[in-house]
Amino acid sequence: MVFCGFLSLFISVVMPFLSSLAGLLGGLTLPVTFAYPWFVWIRVKKPERLSFNWGLGVLGTAFSLAFSLGWGLEHRQQWDEAQVLQAT
Repeated sequence: MVFCGFLSLFISVVMPFLSSLAGLLGGLTLPVTFAYPWFVWIRVKKPERLSFNWGLGVLGTAFSLAFSLGWGLEHRQQWDEAQVLQAT
């Protein structure tokens, strides 16, 4: 646990820009938590088509896409401002 703490500290000091990418990284890794377990369960158990578990898997994927798109739209204005500053 102490090693993980030191590793986290090292990464946060070496890469200070990582906090601005947190929304994107979270949105991209979210399917590991919300969608993939449901799809694995569907693959193993082979329930009837369009069952409740299909809905949960699709919902998890939709959350992931929404979070990633939301992060991109939020930071789009910052990218546009940065390009304007570089052009002048």
